[in-house]
Amino acid sequence: MAVAEEKNITALFNLAVIYEEKGDKVKAKDTYQEVLRIDSEHFKSKVNLAILLDKDGRGEEAHKYYQEALKLNPKDARIHHNIGINLKRAGKLEDALKYYKKAIELDPENSLVYYNTGILYNILSDYQSGADALEHSIKMNKHNTYAYLALGDALERQKDI
Repeated sequence: MAVAEEKNITALFNLAVIYEEKGDKVKAKDTYQEVLRIDSEHFKSKVNLAILLDKDGRGEEAHKYYQEALKLNPKDARIHHNIGINLKRAGKLEDALKYYKKAIELDPENSLVYYNTGILYNILSDYQSGADALEHSIKMNKHNTYAYLALGDALERQKDI
C-alpha cells in the first residue's frame, strides 16, 4: 500500500471517529465503510463499525463485522468480549459465555469482562459462578456499584436453591 493511501485511510478513520464523537452515527458509519472499501482488512474500522451497528440494534450485521475483526486478530480480548455482548443481546447465552471466557483467558485483568460474565451466569441461574466472577470483578474495580448489586442478587438466590 502506498504511503499516500495509508495517510488517506488514517485521515478517513480519524474523521469517522470524530463523527462518532460528535454523535453523527450515519456519517461515522459511512466513513468507516469508506475506509473498508479502500482497505477491507482495516481492523479498527471493522470493530468500530460493529460497535455502532450493535448499539443501533443491528446485531446480526454487527456480528458479521465482529467475526471479520476476530479473523484478523483472534487474540484481541475486546473482540471476544464484544461478540459475547452481541450474542447475549441475541439470546444466545451459552455462546456468549464461551466468548466471555475466552476474553478472560486473553485479558484476565479486565474487570468489565468478569462483571459481564457474572451477570450472564446469574441469568443462566448458575449463581455460584456468577458470585465468583462478580467478586473477581469487584477485587479489580471496587467502584462498580452494579457489580455489588449483582453479587448481592447472586448470593441471595443461592439461599433460595
